[in-house]
Amino acid sequence: NEARLRIVKTLEDFDLGPTEKCVRVNSVSSGLAEEDLETLLQSRVLPSSLMLPKVESPEEIQWFADKFSFHLKGRKLEQPMNLIPFVETAMGLLNFKAVCEETLKVGPQVGLFLDAVVFGGEDFRASIGVKDISLSLFLCVCVYMCVYIFSLPLKDGHLHNNVYLPTMTMVFHDNGMDTTS
Repeated sequence: NEARLRIVKTLEDFDLGPTEKCVRVNSVSSGLAEEDLETLLQSRVLPSSLMLPKVESPEEIQWFADKFSFHLKGRKLEQPMNLIPFVETAMGLLNFKAVCEETLKVGPQVGLFLDAVVFGGEDFRASIGVKDISLSLFLCVCVYMCVYIFSLPLKDGHLHNNVYLPTMTMVFHDNGMDTTS
């Protein structure tokens, strides 16, 4: 809970200027995402983007959208909040097209906009136990095809300087907060 409160405090207390503020919440499967949303959406200052890691199914997007709407508690957003799902597992890759379709369907209903996706090549390879980097090239092609279909920007998670933001990203962790630029 300390990490969540620190992120809210950072959003509220620091004038980050025109930078895009992005918060990476815990994955739906971790069981921690709802607490992340509950705390975050009570902040006076909301981030412009949310990153959702390890998305494996459209049902996770539906769950996330429902919880986002519930914890927003009727608060009106000035503009939709960007949602950036991460593809980091075999199941996530298998269901990637359906995940994008579900995000485009339910996101606008609750104030979420599918802004980009992150392919976590390193995490993906680790999740299936493959060390061969050439597999990443094939997987990137699979992800690029879906990204092209949906006209989305792709952010390659294993290239640090190309990970979604050139700005401030705050990450929820069980053991504290990680802030990267």
